[in-house]
Amino acid sequence: MRLVLALLVLSLAVSLPAAPSPTCTEIASSRQRVTLDSPRAGRGFMVTVILPPCAEEHTPLPYAVLLGGSNRDDNHWVDLDVAGKLEIGIADKTLPYMAIVLPYGEQLANANQFGPDSWGEVIYHDLIPAAEAQFGLDPSRRAIGGISRGGFWAYQIGLRYPDQFVAIGGHSAFFDLYHAPDDQNPLDLALVVQNPPPLYLDRGIDDYAAPGLDIMDARLKEARIAHTYIINPAGQHNDAYWSAHIADYLAFYGANLAPTSAPVVFATRTPPPQQGMGLALFVPVAAFPSRMFNLPRAQFDALLRGEDDPKLTITHATRDALFAYGRPLHPNIRTVNDDAALLNDLYRDRTRWAIVPWNAVNLRLRVLWIDEQHPLYALDTYPLAMASYTPNYDPDKLTTVMLSGVTAMARNVTPALDEHGVDWAAELIAPYTTRADVFHVSNEVSAVADCPRGGERLGGGNSMCTKPEHFDVFDRLGVDVVELSGNHNNDYGYGAYRDTLRLFHDKGFSTIGGGETILDAQRPLIIERDGNRIAWLSCNLPGPYYAHVGGSQNRPGAAPCDTAWLRAVLPPLKAENDVVILSLQYWEFDQYAPTDQQRIDFANYARLGADVVIGTQAHFPQTYNVITGYGEGTAFLHYGIGNFLFDQSWWAGVRFSLDELYIYDGRLMTVAIYPGIIEENARPRLMTAEERDNFLYVLMVEHGVF
Repeated sequence: MRLVLALLVLSLAVSLPAAPSPTCTEIASSRQRVTLDSPRAGRGFMVTVILPPCAEEHTPLPYAVLLGGSNRDDNHWVDLDVAGKLEIGIADKTLPYMAIVLPYGEQLANANQFGPDSWGEVIYHDLIPAAEAQFGLDPSRRAIGGISRGGFWAYQIGLRYPDQFVAIGGHSAFFDLYHAPDDQNPLDLALVVQNPPPLYLDRGIDDYAAPGLDIMDARLKEARIAHTYIINPAGQHNDAYWSAHIADYLAFYGANLAPTSAPVVFATRTPPPQQGMGLALFVPVAAFPSRMFNLPRAQFDALLRGEDDPKLTITHATRDALFAYGRPLHPNIRTVNDDAALLNDLYRDRTRWAIVPWNAVNLRLRVLWIDEQHPLYALDTYPLAMASYTPNYDPDKLTTVMLSGVTAMARNVTPALDEHGVDWAAELIAPYTTRADVFHVSNEVSAVADCPRGGERLGGGNSMCTKPEHFDVFDRLGVDVVELSGNHNNDYGYGAYRDTLRLFHDKGFSTIGGGETILDAQRPLIIERDGNRIAWLSCNLPGPYYAHVGGSQNRPGAAPCDTAWLRAVLPPLKAENDVVILSLQYWEFDQYAPTDQQRIDFANYARLGADVVIGTQAHFPQTYNVITGYGEGTAFLHYGIGNFLFDQSWWAGVRFSLDELYIYDGRLMTVAIYPGIIEENARPRLMTAEERDNFLYVLMVEHGVF
């Protein structure tokens, strides 16, 4: 996963040449406060200079210009005990003999003024040369740094004159995209600066200046500029934080000011898990019935660079959160007050899209893909998956369940598999089915060794069977659950059904909706993984009679969709499990929209407790719906998922959807749809962008029910 780097502060012991024995008697640093003239400003500015013991014996002295925070004077660093830390470092030889220059900019330092008389120009052109002349400071060994607003000025000066400083530091530096012109703003200068000296940035985890610092970090990475960015696990934007890290700051400046030192950039690392960091995830979404499906990565990246997108809607809370993670959005982006207003915006204009935090995703929203990849399957390169001490996404809490439609490897599928093999059949779709935690097929036919010859045919001329070896395609597809609600499983007799049932169990597949007895067929499948508990039922509504389990012959077969049974079993299943799935063989209709009765029945199943109701009977793929289901919850309905492995060759017959349920932390968060096409009777693949757009138009617009 792509993480915002938190960086390790290293204690740096600088190997320094032995200093000559002083002949003076000083043992402490000295502090002088003087007024230095600025011809540019037409007046003088107060500057405090801290000199090491016996400074005159070490001239010209390397030095650091350290700038205070907003509305603080030249005593800001003094109050943080910079003089005491300097004395200790020089005494134990971890710091070179160096001086510190502390200018006080008064109101000029707080002004967004960037002409020839700006605070940055006054420091660089007037105060630095004056201090060097008056105090014997070395112009070839100078560093610059600052706290908060002072950190802004340090980077503003240092990145404009990078060859004039040996190091630049910003401690809780306050950067902003809009309060300086591009040629003066450090955030813009970071993208164009050539050969800067070592750069240092730091903040505490609760620093309100974090957004600008994170942007600076991202832009330096984009420009491939080595730098140190330290996010300390505690600390706010205050003196307590800065005081605790003064020794670290001086170690950085001293390492680069030492007479024999090479440029030093402190080492970096990704934070270990014990530091408490997780993943903050924000995803692009559209209204579920929107035809929008995929965003080009170039469009997404342009947005994150601050460019406008007239079709994007976002809430104020999400805008602020993205800014805090260093992802500021263009001010023209449409911003609404809350999630309800955002949902209304997306459903009113279904060409619009949004970005939401993962925990705000729900069934009425569909996560958009980026460059034909679902973001959750590309977190290592996805730019809005960020390391955070306040995470909203934990991959260990996510279970994905993918459902497919009619699988009947009979008739023209049989010679296709004989000719090309099961690997050929699976290879285009398997990359998607195998990555789901649970993959399901609705198998409609049983295995017969000499299929299609031989055996009784209860279905008459419409009887179908498959060869046992062709079920190896299920292994290639990563099948976990086989649904047996179909109406052709007993076509070749009950012995073939029982043989096939044993074959499935030998392969380790779970079966639902059918079995040797009524208890087997009605038994719910319970899936427990990733902290989620999922109950799954399946049944057959239309028959025919010989497809149903039981009867006088004690035949195996499909569980009938008995209303009394469903009324009895669904509410307690919902009470005992996080998510309940009902997949069923409904009446078949050659139409994309559900019938009125189909809508009523599916809604009733949902209100009894099914969070997901899927029609696995359809040879015409049918549309989707999201309704208020059990209690106050929402339920996902897919009236007909379409063929998956079958030989019907008309437009609808070769088109299908795979539905992937995202069950997270005990809740059905959202559903991803994977529109597909069957080629050569037995080779499913995902649709191209143009095919998908046409398909979604038919299902979402022309025949949509939202």
